[in-house]
Amino acid sequence: MQVKLQVRTRVEPKTFFANERTFLTWLSTSALILFMSLTLLAEARSGSSGTVTGGNKCTWRRDPVCFASLICGVLIAPIAIGFMVYALYIFKARSRAILHRSAFRYDDQTGPVVLTVCLIFAASVALGISLILMTRA
Repeated sequence: MQVKLQVRTRVEPKTFFANERTFLTWLSTSALILFMSLTLLAEARSGSSGTVTGGNKCTWRRDPVCFASLICGVLIAPIAIGFMVYALYIFKARSRAILHRSAFRYDDQTGPVVLTVCLIFAASVALGISLILMTRA
């Protein structure tokens, strides 16, 4: 008859702080991306010659720059929100694993790759729209 001994491992406080620091880094990156998207959407709303608070209203049929800003802003906003959701999910999962002292793989293999591919796609679409508009002008 074998007896299993359970040894309680000590979790240092810096482990929790490292998890929180990683979460805040992901969140600040996603906030920057979201603000970039909102800036593009504000540019699409105001027009290239107007201001955000007033001026000429942009119509994408007359101004292709407004159309490009609108498309890029709409593409990038969900990616930023995806960054935020991903950061919160990973933070909660790691916190739970640290509290329960369970075996958990702390390096995520798929999340950053998926988010990077989404950003590359959005950047490629933005570049494509810009090149198309430059050839028309």
